[in-house]
Amino acid sequence: MLIQRMETAGYPTASAQATLVGQPRPASGSFITRRKGNDSMDENKRGWLWVYRKARSYHVTGLQAFYRATRFWITGDTGSFPTHGGFRKSRIRR
Repeated sequence: MLIQRMETAGYPTASAQATLVGQPRPASGSFITRRKGNDSMDENKRGWLWVYRKARSYHVTGLQAFYRATRFWITGDTGSFPTHGGFRKSRIRR
């Protein structure tokens, strides 16, 4: 009875697992969902604009933030640069 309920609910059982091999993946929005890429660092979150805003939050000029964001976008590293009014040195890397 439990196996029959699980199959009707859309969950594959051990006996039904063998029949799933070779069949196409379920459509998006079904009970199986997978995330693409690395969850710890999504590249979309660490783009040019993210680095520009981060550098501006470190109290550097707009021109310096523009340069550092562009350098990060090309090489993946901003290099060391003085921040917080010269009291700190920061570096943003991938």
